[in-house]
Amino acid sequence: MKSDETMKNVSKDTRTFILVAAVVGLGMAGDAMLYCVLPVTPETFRVNVFQVGILLSVNRFVRLITNEVSTYFVARACSYKPLVYAVIVAALITFGYAVPLGFWWLLFLRIIWGGCFSVLRIEGYIAALKCSKGESIGKIIGWYEIIKAIAYYTITVISGILADVLNPLVTAVILGIVVASTLLLIRKPVQMWGTVSVGMPEISRKRDKIKVSNPLVLMAIGVVVLVVVSSSQMLSSLRGRAIVDTILPGSGFGIGAATFAGLFSVLYQMGVFFGPVMGTIGDRYGKRKALIGVGLSMTVVMAVLAVCHVWFIVLGIFILQIFINVSSEVLRSSFAAENACPGEQTVFLNRYSTFQDLGSALGPFLGFAIYSLTGNFVGLAVIMIPLLLISVYILYIFDRIGVKNGKNIEKLC
Repeated sequence: MKSDETMKNVSKDTRTFILVAAVVGLGMAGDAMLYCVLPVTPETFRVNVFQVGILLSVNRFVRLITNEVSTYFVARACSYKPLVYAVIVAALITFGYAVPLGFWWLLFLRIIWGGCFSVLRIEGYIAALKCSKGESIGKIIGWYEIIKAIAYYTITVISGILADVLNPLVTAVILGIVVASTLLLIRKPVQMWGTVSVGMPEISRKRDKIKVSNPLVLMAIGVVVLVVVSSSQMLSSLRGRAIVDTILPGSGFGIGAATFAGLFSVLYQMGVFFGPVMGTIGDRYGKRKALIGVGLSMTVVMAVLAVCHVWFIVLGIFILQIFINVSSEVLRSSFAAENACPGEQTVFLNRYSTFQDLGSALGPFLGFAIYSLTGNFVGLAVIMIPLLLISVYILYIFDRIGVKNGKNIEKLC
């Protein structure tokens, strides 16, 4: 009898996890469209090329603040409601992209979107934690990334086609309807979520502060994540420069740079299916060891790009970097969840995400700044290789700074 009840609960949590992951991915439809369409048709939205960079990055900088705000918002709600509110706001923002009022209007929408995504992401983490029940979190995070990525990249492709066939503004209206329709997936939300969001500490009426019991652990993981994400975003954003400067001139391929870059996007979509595999490896053999491997792999990638200019080696390195990025995304989130104290997983993950967002915002900015000065990857290697080795060393001594190792976790938390 107990076994049947257990299976029923697991099935319910799994179903909820799949639905929430799909809602998060589809809720990002407006963001996917803007990243695809805005750089190639800025005049449609009445902005210039310089302003495009600001609009595509401001939402990440905003999340440095909204991640913390969303923690309080979701914790105090103790229900499914923040997800519903976030979907509604995401739909309104997407509809707003159809109104061509220029830079300041889009800047306002992108700032609001930063906060909206903070809520969507934390609800996604909650669903993943409930589904994993503390076990196989790496594999579950891997599947979360897959479901979210399938929705996001499918929308990216569709939005590009619709923008060409119709126009970008009509596309925004269609995608706004898509986002709003995801509310239909959140039927009977009380039965789906229960009454309390998993991993949230109890909040008293006196408005006690939400805090983590192991800030040193959070800081150590945060530093590692900041370096790793900055490195991966630098390489991802500069992939186009490698295509133009090295790969196409050396290979003699009769193909446009934009088309070649598009093929990499398709390859990334395929690479995301590697996530659950890497998550399972981390669950079985240790996420810390796997992350050390990721850090060392990024170090090698940086070194090879700095000294080698043979087109097929550079191409191979960037293909390898796609799988390194996918592995990093899965392992770092599950590693953070694993080292959070009981009842603090979501708060811990949200604050860990702030380091991640800072890295994703700084990576492209610093990458292009350094590359523009040197014209190659040497400057990046000189700066990032020592930082990557420091992050690897932090992971190596992780157990010595009071990290979860069975006996001291209770003392720590």
